[in-house]
Amino acid sequence: MAVFSPYEAAFDPDNGYIYVANLGGGVSVIDGSKNTVITTIPASSPVQLVYNPSNKYTYTAGHNSNTLSIIDTRTNTLIGTLTGFQDPTGVGYNSANGNIYVGNQGTNYVSILSGSTNNACNLLRICEYLYKKHVKVSTKTYIWD
Repeated sequence: MAVFSPYEAAFDPDNGYIYVANLGGGVSVIDGSKNTVITTIPASSPVQLVYNPSNKYTYTAGHNSNTLSIIDTRTNTLIGTLTGFQDPTGVGYNSANGNIYVGNQGTNYVSILSGSTNNACNLLRICEYLYKKHVKVSTKTYIWD
């Protein structure tokens, strides 16, 4: 299996796998100990992903599909797809509260999801133009334009 148009990667330290968002579609799973692609998981237009060590899920922002795909890294399977986002271009995890933050470029809002339930718990207006600009320092997430 090949990796097509790799764009972003996230590492799962529990299984040693690297998850790669492919602009052409899907998330490739690379076994870090063998440097081989072991599978590609379906995900629509992935552009960024983040690993949540609390539930062992990788969340993938689907920019053109307006979705957030949820991958269980214990089984390397797609377990859910959340809809209702507007051009999601960034996704982050806050280890202090377990929340997932999704940057919606199309609306300039950040959707906040509970990492334990995968349900929306808040929506924040950030700026005029939001585009994959974030940095996580310690337990705080910063987003700027």
